[in-house]
Amino acid sequence: LSCASFHERESNVHEPAGPGSTLEKAHYLRAKAYLQLGHHRHAAADVRKSIQCNPQNKEAKILRQQIEHRKVQIKRTNKKLASEMCSWINSATATSDDSPKNNNGSL
Repeated sequence: LSCASFHERESNVHEPAGPGSTLEKAHYLRAKAYLQLGHHRHAAADVRKSIQCNPQNKEAKILRQQIEHRKVQIKRTNKKLASEMCSWINSATATSDDSPKNNNGSL
């Protein structure tokens, strides 16, 4: 069962969505699971739906902050990794006086 098909099935559910509803809890729990799997976009969508069901849900608001914090951490890590890779590539491909020469000293 893919995420997309699960979300399609979910749209057909006609349960009232309010504070303490099963739907609110389901969105919250699924958001936690998505966060653990690293599926931040799905986690953010589900926690947003949980908060829509119950805007007073403190746990969901804390989870939303955790998701955003994790996104920032990953973005920072990816940026640092990209910078390090560029530096490594630049140093590996930099021209220097040590370039190979043929026997008569010309390139």
